[in-house]
Amino acid sequence: MPSSKKIHRLARPSGPRCFTARNLLLLAGLISTAALTAGGAVQNLGFNSIARTQEALDKLSQGQYEQAERLAQDVLSHRQPLSGRAWLIVATARQRAGQFAQAEEAFRSYLAENDSAADRAFVLEQIKACQHAQVCDASRQPPSGRLTAQQLVELAQAQPQKAIESSAHFVVHSYNAALSKLIAIEAEAALARIGELLANGREYPNTVEIHIWPNRKAFTANAVDAPEWAGGSYSLTTRDDGLTVRRIDLTQTTNDGRFNTEMLDRVLPHELCHLVIRESFGDAPCPLFLNEGLAMLSEALPDNGRILLAGTALAGRGKLSLHELLLTEAHTLTDVEVFYAESYSLLAFLKDRLTERQFMDLIENIKLGCSFRDALHRALGTPQDDKLLPAVAAAWEAHALEQAQYLRAIRGLFELAMQR
Repeated sequence: MPSSKKIHRLARPSGPRCFTARNLLLLAGLISTAALTAGGAVQNLGFNSIARTQEALDKLSQGQYEQAERLAQDVLSHRQPLSGRAWLIVATARQRAGQFAQAEEAFRSYLAENDSAADRAFVLEQIKACQHAQVCDASRQPPSGRLTAQQLVELAQAQPQKAIESSAHFVVHSYNAALSKLIAIEAEAALARIGELLANGREYPNTVEIHIWPNRKAFTANAVDAPEWAGGSYSLTTRDDGLTVRRIDLTQTTNDGRFNTEMLDRVLPHELCHLVIRESFGDAPCPLFLNEGLAMLSEALPDNGRILLAGTALAGRGKLSLHELLLTEAHTLTDVEVFYAESYSLLAFLKDRLTERQFMDLIENIKLGCSFRDALHRALGTPQDDKLLPAVAAAWEAHALEQAQYLRAIRGLFELAMQR
């Protein structure tokens, strides 16, 4: 097992931050072509709307993104014929400013009001670029970190009527309109992240229902295939008419009535990853360490608690050796927390040390029925060698111990600073 760091990491997408002059000309063309081909509708727009749109395009080309968006929003507020195309300016201004989630939302607003096939291809390309940027932006905050205190209060509220929000891959049901909208956006971002982790960015072809219940009692009463202790679950069922239903159930609030940020940052992507893995593996069994490790890797932020626990366990008598970890099944679990922590630690270690291609080949070979050792040999392109697994185990344990020691040191410095 090579000990060097991976030599190839996800490149930063060229689309969002390097939106070219060609793209800007195409954007202007999409807007002006509609006006030219709309006949009498051009006169109905009025000089003000046309002038405002052109002014917004000028600001966009000059890099004045806030001004461009403000002018485009003014055009949208008049609700005149073809004014909906100003959503393209809003979306592009946000995209070039690095506000990728908000840009994706604006692009989708444009699609909701315009059905041109030619325009749709361009806009879908930009949506994909925004999703890719969110996956690759290592400095991004978790979704809950972008919410204000007031938004957190509002997201904890349950309204009398269900609010349904749809996106490219999800239909979200909740009792809070803002929450349904937020989950639709964050589910798409999580799916893009999972796609980069598992499928080399291949497009997910299906639609998933997401049901968010106001509290644990409602979740327990309505969720499909959910253990009593769980706060989220996924299910894949076939109806009597043969239709496959893909579903995720989540809990909106914590036991004390606060908005469940853990659901947003961790449970949603975790359960979604389990669903994607189940469909990807089909009838082939997915080893438990791989299934849980990948699901934890797909969460919106690193889990320092599990990193610390893995290092602590591997340094003591309660550890699961690599051999034991690879063979653990649900019915043989003795220490659930240690198993989860070590699975997360091992998959993070492999993801860090292998190239993207090698990591995905490892997963594909396991899917084909190879043992972990054989799958790793194939991914690395090396001949069979009994020394491989012991070498991997030693390197992984050393890495886990080092990470845990680092976290303890950081925690100690923080506590010391707080005492001063």
